[in-house]
Amino acid sequence: MNPNANLQALSNQNIFRLLVPSASSNPSSSFPSYPDRDHQPHFRFPSYVYFFPKVRLAHSCLGPFLLLHPMDQTNPAYAVPPPVPMAAPVVPVDLTVVKKRFGSGGDMAVHDASGGLAFRVAAADGGGRGSGGRALLDASGRTLVTVRSSKGVWQAFRGVSSEEKEVIFTTTVVCASSKRKEIHAFVPPGSTFEDPKPNYILVGNTFQRACTIINGNSIVAQANLPYKLNKAFYSRHKFRVTIYPGNDNILIMAMIMTFFVQK
Repeated sequence: MNPNANLQALSNQNIFRLLVPSASSNPSSSFPSYPDRDHQPHFRFPSYVYFFPKVRLAHSCLGPFLLLHPMDQTNPAYAVPPPVPMAAPVVPVDLTVVKKRFGSGGDMAVHDASGGLAFRVAAADGGGRGSGGRALLDASGRTLVTVRSSKGVWQAFRGVSSEEKEVIFTTTVVCASSKRKEIHAFVPPGSTFEDPKPNYILVGNTFQRACTIINGNSIVAQANLPYKLNKAFYSRHKFRVTIYPGNDNILIMAMIMTFFVQK
C-alpha cells in the first residue's frame, strides 16, 4: 500500500495532526517499543511504529514523524481540565478626597484613580442616636456606613441603622493634640474596649490631612496631602488615600472619615 495515499486519506479525515521534523534519523536508533494497551492502532506504516500514551512516533519511507492521538473528550483520562481563573492584579487602591467648600457642612467627594466618583461623605440622616453623625455613601447615593457619636464614643453602623447588632467598629481617642492624634478601633465581636489590644490603630495629624491605619504590624492604608516639588503651600481641601491590597475599601474609608470627624 502506498504510504502517501494513507497520509492523504488521514489528512482529509482530520484524524491526526502530522509534525514532520526538520532532520531525519535512523529508524533503528529510535525509542524502545511500548505496546499501546488502551488504544489499538488505526493503521500501520510499512516500517516501525512505536506507541506511547497519546503520542505515536512512526518511521517510514518518509522519515520519522510524530503523530498525536485525537483526545477523547468522553474519556476522563483525556478530558480537558477546566480553565484556571486568573487572579485580579494585586495593586494598591489610590483615592483622592476633595472637601467641598462654602457652607457644604464638611461634605467630601472621593474619586478613584480614573477620576470617577467612588464615595461621598455627607451629614447623616437623623437616627435618634447621638449627634454629629456622618455617612459614607457610594456613587449612587446609597448609604454604606453611618458614624454616630454617643456618650463620647463613636460607632460605625451598617447603612442607616443605629442598632447595636449593626455596629461595624467602635473608636476611642487615645491622644489628641495639635501635632498628633491617635485613635483605637475595635471590631466586634472579637474585640471590645476591655481588650487592651485594638484591631486597628489610626495615627496622624488632622490639620495636615495625615493618617496611617495599622493592623498588627502592617500598614493597611495611608492618607496625606498630595505633595509636589517646588510647591510651598498645599490646599487642605484635597488629600489622597492609598489602601493597600487585601483590605476592605469601605471599612478603611469609614475609619478615615471617623478619624477626621472625631474630636
